[in-house]
Amino acid sequence: MKNICLISILLFCLSGCALLQPKAVSVSESDVINNENLVEVSPDNYFEFIGLKKFTAEQIVDSMRAKQIETITGNKALHACSSVMKRDLGFEYVSPQYVNPNYSFITIIESKKNYGITEKEFPSDSLETNTDWNIDGKDLNNFSNKIALSFFLQFLRTDGNKLSMKMKLIYNQFASAEEKEFTDGLLTHVNSLDMNEALPQARKTLQSDGNRVNRYWALLIMMRNKPTDDDLALIFDQFNYNDHSLKTYSTYILRETLKIREDVKWNLYRHDIKNIISGVSVWNYDELLKILVKHYSDSNNSQYILNPSSPLLMDYLNAHLKKKSELAFNFIQQVSPEKIDNKKEANEWLASQYQIISVDNSIYE
Repeated sequence: MKNICLISILLFCLSGCALLQPKAVSVSESDVINNENLVEVSPDNYFEFIGLKKFTAEQIVDSMRAKQIETITGNKALHACSSVMKRDLGFEYVSPQYVNPNYSFITIIESKKNYGITEKEFPSDSLETNTDWNIDGKDLNNFSNKIALSFFLQFLRTDGNKLSMKMKLIYNQFASAEEKEFTDGLLTHVNSLDMNEALPQARKTLQSDGNRVNRYWALLIMMRNKPTDDDLALIFDQFNYNDHSLKTYSTYILRETLKIREDVKWNLYRHDIKNIISGVSVWNYDELLKILVKHYSDSNNSQYILNPSSPLLMDYLNAHLKKKSELAFNFIQQVSPEKIDNKKEANEWLASQYQIISVDNSIYE
């Protein structure tokens, strides 16, 4: 799946061949010694693990070497793809990001339950696929079309009435012929639906329909409308289902709909935000933190959205990779009622909040 930063792509396109060779991440010996989540897997090749609780980075790398002993020769890097790590090591969620040839940033959920992550089953009632939405040539039962939509959504925006594209030139340069075939006419199709009929149906679909394809289309329809409190609740709720595509689509629908919604009542979505920060959607963690940094404005209730059972946020804050650490730092500045000027203060504040929450939770157990 293509998960891109549009600004980075734009810079890439404008800079010619200057960026063709990605710059290696600089790691010193002291960096490895002082960061237990950072490990050198071969000369000048590094894995940084985020979210570890039971295991250490060294233990995981040792296990990976043992599992992959027949495929590793010389300095060949270990395979850290999601399916391999889940299969070989038994983790529930794994999100590897290959920063460049010498550095991989790997976010792990060892156990959803142990991290305080909650998910629920889809409703047992499943309607037939809505053929007014899921038309020929746009069938989201097709895996390739689902992936194409994930890429396309990154280029969409809404004015609260209809969907449109941004950065079309970049999309056309990076989209495959198959992706372009799927997206050709897609916006016209969605924008032509009668919202008097489609919007109530989309809301009902997200509430009670177990048909996942119907849910995917319902999210696109929801994106056409300036969201009410209940609409935002429905979008946030989609992260609570164990469906990677649904969570990814919801991420981009949430990003764009929040831009046209003022005065969000964040206290209505505490449970969902807490679940997100805990790692219910690790593949979209960066984008979701960016969304919250930009829009979240309820700094007096941080105890309701932070979860000491999950190490993700603190690991992000202390990541060697600067852009990850800065993202968590910016989020903590956003949610804290206190003035936080540096990472040391951010760590102290976050640790104090976790302590308060742990004590409060123990009282009610």
